[in-house]
Amino acid sequence: RQNNRQALVLFSEARSLFLQSRNPIWPAIVDFYRSILLRDLGQTKPALKLAARAGRVFGAESLLSRVALVQVLIGEIALDGGRLEKALRSAELATRGLNPDDHPMVFFHAEYLRGRALKLNRYNPEAFAAFQRAAEMLESIRARLAGDELRLAFVRNKLDVYAQLMLLSGEIQPLDKRSSLMFEFIEKAKARSLADRLAYLETNPPQPQTSNELAGVRQQLNALYREISFREIDRRHIRNLKSRILVLEQRLSEVVRERALEEKAPSEIVDWTPLAWERVAASLPPRAQIVEYFIAEQQFWVAVTGTRAVEVRKLGPVDPVFEAVRLLAFQLSRARHHGGVSHLRSIPLGQAATVAHLQALHELL
Repeated sequence: RQNNRQALVLFSEARSLFLQSRNPIWPAIVDFYRSILLRDLGQTKPALKLAARAGRVFGAESLLSRVALVQVLIGEIALDGGRLEKALRSAELATRGLNPDDHPMVFFHAEYLRGRALKLNRYNPEAFAAFQRAAEMLESIRARLAGDELRLAFVRNKLDVYAQLMLLSGEIQPLDKRSSLMFEFIEKAKARSLADRLAYLETNPPQPQTSNELAGVRQQLNALYREISFREIDRRHIRNLKSRILVLEQRLSEVVRERALEEKAPSEIVDWTPLAWERVAASLPPRAQIVEYFIAEQQFWVAVTGTRAVEVRKLGPVDPVFEAVRLLAFQLSRARHHGGVSHLRSIPLGQAATVAHLQALHELL
């Protein structure tokens, strides 16, 4: 929220500069993105006012795709407020007069909006069809980037369309096809996530500063580990230090991944179509199984694939799992920076805590 408020100030300054140049389009573009930020801050009325003003300018300049995106944003705001009919109307207006081949991401946004509105109205078969159309639009462009249409902030996660298809498959599809279809949409979500990451790296190659940052983060972590060991006796400030360590460990993991991607940047993406369950099952040795986890609507799901069948089931909320992983990671990180696993074995309390965190995670998953 703090970053959003700072962005609003910068957008206001940018709009003033564009007005001085007497260019009507750029102030309208700024208004559009300001409306997105205001919506994120819960300021619905000013967000709608700015979106409408931007839409009028885009319409006057015959920028039909931008008019469509404004309509989708208005529909998103309506959906936030529970006005489902208004959201459906906005989804319809957004694509009127446009060719899906020319504006696939506009149609994706509109169908995604339509699907969520229909699902909230409990029209599950119709919602499933809308989400399928949205997925088809997404798949039609593969990993090709589409300018502003792909960077829209009000579509928080394109992968959610596959999560919705997976969830609805578990409700409306025939029992004999339910699990395989759910597995298919899980695989599509993961394949799309990988394709988007690779496409992003094509146009935004990592900077060579990761090596210096990696060394800096490791140095900070080592200092905190030493401080925790020093304060272990009196237990003072331990909670605050552990919180700082978790933040740094997360950043360390991110920097390591960025470093690996930096060293192995992809050259192109040929295809991201996932394998169907039948092909996965046919490739498995006898009695072998693959276990995959997936998150949909803040719930953990697991897919267990064997040579004869696939089973998909809900495990429970994600928060307890994330907390168990954080606690386990902290315990293991202490061992890693104090002599490895042998250090844990030499401290009964440390070994017991690690086993307890592992058992908690095992029970959750």
